[in-house]
Amino acid sequence: MYSVPRIYIAPSCQTWNVGKYALFDTNEAKMCNKITSYIVRELEKYHCGIYRGYVSTGLRENEERANSLKCRSYYAIHTNAASSSSAKGVTALYQS
Repeated sequence: MYSVPRIYIAPSCQTWNVGKYALFDTNEAKMCNKITSYIVRELEKYHCGIYRGYVSTGLRENEERANSLKCRSYYAIHTNAASSSSAKGVTALYQS
């Protein structure tokens, strides 16, 4: 029998990481939360078991929750927003 895949998406909680986001009066956590909301909306179209973390939940809590829900995939949505970083774009880390 086929089981619905469970996917956990966790946005960055780094509200202190402003970098170039300061130009737009925002931070890494807010932007990653928006990206996570978009990803969740899109994945819900495929009738997967979608679970998400929030800016208020840290890495350990997200990891524990994903494990307790028996998620098959965990995606950490993170950017390199630090002003000392030359990296650009979003980094999605996952373990399947």
